[in-house]
Amino acid sequence: MFRLFVFAIALAAVGVGQAQPEDTPRIRGAQAGFGGQFRNRHWTPLKVDVENPGAARSGLLVAETEGALSKQRVQFTRPVFLPAQSVRQFEFPILPDLRPSPPGKARFDRVVSVRLTDGGAQAWNQYEAIGSQVAEDAFFLLIADTSFTGYRGLREMTIGAEKRVFARAQVAPKNLPRRPLELRGFDAVVLAGLAETELSPLQARTLRDYVEVGGHLILLPTAAPGISPALAELLPGTFVSTQRVETLPMVAGEFVFTNGVNIARLVPEQGEVSVGTRERPWALTRSAGAGRVTMLAFDAGSEEFNVWPGAKDYWRELLGDAPQFFHHADRLLARAPQTERVLASLSGIKVLSRRGALLYLAGACGALLLVLGAFRFSARPERGWAVAGGLALVTGIGAVTMAARWKSLPEPFLNEVYVTTAQSGEDTARVQAALGLFSPKEGTFHLQTVTDSVSLIPGRSALTPPELVRLDYEARLSVSNLAVRADDLRTLIGRAPQAALRAPLLRTRIGADGLSLVLSNRSDTVLAGPFLKFDRFMVPLPDVAPGAQIERAGLRVNARSDSVELLRSARQQERERLREAFFPAPVYSADLLMSYDERRFQKLLRGREPLPVLFSWSDAPAFPLAGIEPPVARRAVGLLAVEGSVEYAGPTLLLPPGVMPLQLRNLGAHSFERSEGRFAGGRPGQVVVEFSLPPGCPALTAQELTVHFEFRGAAFQPEIYVAAGDFDLQGDLVQLLPRMERISATPPARVPDAGRFLRTGRRSVIVAVNVTHTAEGKRLGTTVNQNLHTWQIRDLDLELKGTTP
Repeated sequence: MFRLFVFAIALAAVGVGQAQPEDTPRIRGAQAGFGGQFRNRHWTPLKVDVENPGAARSGLLVAETEGALSKQRVQFTRPVFLPAQSVRQFEFPILPDLRPSPPGKARFDRVVSVRLTDGGAQAWNQYEAIGSQVAEDAFFLLIADTSFTGYRGLREMTIGAEKRVFARAQVAPKNLPRRPLELRGFDAVVLAGLAETELSPLQARTLRDYVEVGGHLILLPTAAPGISPALAELLPGTFVSTQRVETLPMVAGEFVFTNGVNIARLVPEQGEVSVGTRERPWALTRSAGAGRVTMLAFDAGSEEFNVWPGAKDYWRELLGDAPQFFHHADRLLARAPQTERVLASLSGIKVLSRRGALLYLAGACGALLLVLGAFRFSARPERGWAVAGGLALVTGIGAVTMAARWKSLPEPFLNEVYVTTAQSGEDTARVQAALGLFSPKEGTFHLQTVTDSVSLIPGRSALTPPELVRLDYEARLSVSNLAVRADDLRTLIGRAPQAALRAPLLRTRIGADGLSLVLSNRSDTVLAGPFLKFDRFMVPLPDVAPGAQIERAGLRVNARSDSVELLRSARQQERERLREAFFPAPVYSADLLMSYDERRFQKLLRGREPLPVLFSWSDAPAFPLAGIEPPVARRAVGLLAVEGSVEYAGPTLLLPPGVMPLQLRNLGAHSFERSEGRFAGGRPGQVVVEFSLPPGCPALTAQELTVHFEFRGAAFQPEIYVAAGDFDLQGDLVQLLPRMERISATPPARVPDAGRFLRTGRRSVIVAVNVTHTAEGKRLGTTVNQNLHTWQIRDLDLELKGTTP
């Protein structure tokens, strides 16, 4: 019904334009996305059907929209050739930038206005393309299969502990995108139904690129006939013989599939077994680049499988990975106000550093002393002073003249704020950047990307009327005639693969004494200001020279800081602004005003680091561009993010505070939350959080549980409660608190008999804080200092020591 509604809406779009001769080409239809669905602020295909009843001719398709976030007019163009008396379909990528839809409501919007022109001023026809947007923070699944009946149950559900809204789009395998940009809006792609379809080399390359930049590719047995050799290199195993069975004991327990389910035998090659055994795997998975590939031995997309009552929960668990912030760093840079400040600070006129000034003075003094020394051995040594004085005067006048000329002729710059992401020990990486093009005088520039995997989108602008950005796409994306006003900055947001990077090797280990790490610098540059972040646990590290290795052991105290430097230079100030965009300090005000869209975005897409991540700083430009016309100098400040590995070395494990993922469980506390584990308010209330074992951590039986926190509030007092992770929170929370275990409110608070709350079979612990007035606080009037009417919970965390089974 939904697809029919979308189709009906699309048919209702009416071409607009002036009366034209009958043989004039015209647009018969235009559709954005996949089946009319697209993810907001992500590249998506636009398909345009054009009829030419007259003679053969060339033209230009122009799709134009005004961005709700960027506040700029964006044009997407593609040249077309129209044979005589023909109907052709043209496809090219566009970037929808619409106002977010209200939660829980499907809305159909005008996506772009499409014009067919002669390549000049004459417009033959115009058409309004509409579609249904998927929220920017939703979990978006693309199903590439020949049959969609088995996926009907995948609706009205949420994904992961973050409760991300779920949306799906469907496409026939033969119509899979051939451009890497067009898959960037999907969190996962299901590939099946290749019995009569073989993927083209461009489609296989697009899927490889999608995985390497962070996507999740899921293959079902029906994909086996059409897997090309290029795609097979990416897979963790091979599908072999198929058969039909009535039970799936490792997946569905004792449930009997009346009509049977098709399965294939999986042969592991380079992947890990996630379900089953090495001899009889039911699911294989493999990490590749920043993403991963999963192969299922059973047809989870068939109608027969989805009659199982647990099918929906199985899909929810399969898709339930937490979003990591560095997969969405470009969107954080696009929204963060700190981005433009850093780009603007890089646009200043470059002057000599302290070291350069000292070298200049030392050289000048050395030259004067050399002159005096030379005249000392002459017949008239007193003349040396006159010559030295004249030389000093000429040198000073020349230096001042050159400096004044340098300052009066500033040059344009392409400034760059970026995040480079890589896996530990890899030789390739991904870079996400905000580019700021600064010009001291008005001019236009042309930017050409390196490959078709490079994405560029317009940044924010506050100018009225909106500025124009022209994006062309033929073999690859380019930005043409980008106008920059005098002493102004035009921003673009980009994402691209990056070669020629030797990522550091990071290995971490959690044992009985806490966390230990080994860091090896494989590159030929210094790792500047590195720090480790494992969820909320932070470890600042010293600079690491090329080829050097450092080790740390017994880390069990959360430093909550990312730097060991005490002095703050101008470079440090730029880094602090960038740090604030990704790791913002909480604002402990009683009432924090934030729009629903912004709160939802920051909560879900800032993400977590379920694995330890090493960060370090760089000042070298990293975003790949084939060329900029006219040529400009480049400046940058960037962050390198390297995802490491973690080993859990039992039987006794000590998980330091900050390592366990935290999830807020009661909706009433959303107004109190300032960041993960940090809360503030001006009235009594309850905060309930759930601490879970990290992904990959074995099941534990708790020996010690310690609640860490800092409470501030003269008129309030905290009550701390603990419960097992499966505690039922339905109902009035105040009435449920007496059923929990109350512990000491003096930090750090030890939990008595910790094994009752976390043992084998459970993976989480619930901690509740009940904030109430003190006896004195109840008597305080509103005229008293308002600071007395606020409370803060800082760094609420859980430390766990336990044993494996």
